[in-house]
Amino acid sequence: MIIQDWNNLEKPDNVNILAEPGDIVEEVNGVIFLLQVRNGYNNVVAYRIEKSDKFIVWTLYEYCILLHDKYGIDFVRAEGDKGKYKFLERDFTTKEVRKDKQEKERDVYYVNLKAAREAFELKCQEYEFYYNQNLYLRETDEKLKKKYFDKMFLLVKFAVETALKKRLGKLIRKGAVRPNMVEDVYDFTVGATINIMSRYKKPQGYKIKYLLTTADYAALGILHNPRQKFWDSMISYEALEDYDYCKEKWKYGYVTFI
Repeated sequence: MIIQDWNNLEKPDNVNILAEPGDIVEEVNGVIFLLQVRNGYNNVVAYRIEKSDKFIVWTLYEYCILLHDKYGIDFVRAEGDKGKYKFLERDFTTKEVRKDKQEKERDVYYVNLKAAREAFELKCQEYEFYYNQNLYLRETDEKLKKKYFDKMFLLVKFAVETALKKRLGKLIRKGAVRPNMVEDVYDFTVGATINIMSRYKKPQGYKIKYLLTTADYAALGILHNPRQKFWDSMISYEALEDYDYCKEKWKYGYVTFI
């Protein structure tokens, strides 16, 4: 879309803003977005022009990904009525989203698209999962059910892998460095995903309310079952031995550079 498309559109007063040369106009899921690029600010204005199955928060996050990936924009400003963008504080850290507390009449947020890129992707995947899960649970045609099930499987796999890598990162920082970590992540992810998705085949049925929580519990269960805790302790001991050996080499004045 172009600037003239926005200017020619009939809009309510709260978004009836004139687009100027240099501004960016994009349409995502039936919502037309104007990015005002001026005075060092990237201000977002949005107005829905068509109905869509994708709700506005989901659409906004996809738009933020588009701005970052297509235009290389790292920061945007969002302004709205009190409470309109409260969800930003819930979904992101203060490093990713900051509220302007000096603004009293309206809510103003500054979003670091670069820092929040991964979080945006994860939330969009989560919303995509809920959308396909609802279709799966309502569908009676087995062929279509399989189609939705397969999509759900990939989205659960993505969520579990993300949670697992996050928790593995914490273990690595503690010195529990795993051999063949990449292979471990793949095996753990697939195993946990199969376990989660098999619940949908139970006679009493199954529905995930919070995908990211389910994925995190799966990662927690994998890494901290008795067998895995034993393996972690063995790796930690080996890491400690390596550390002590390095200290001995420094103590006696010889170091090997590879």
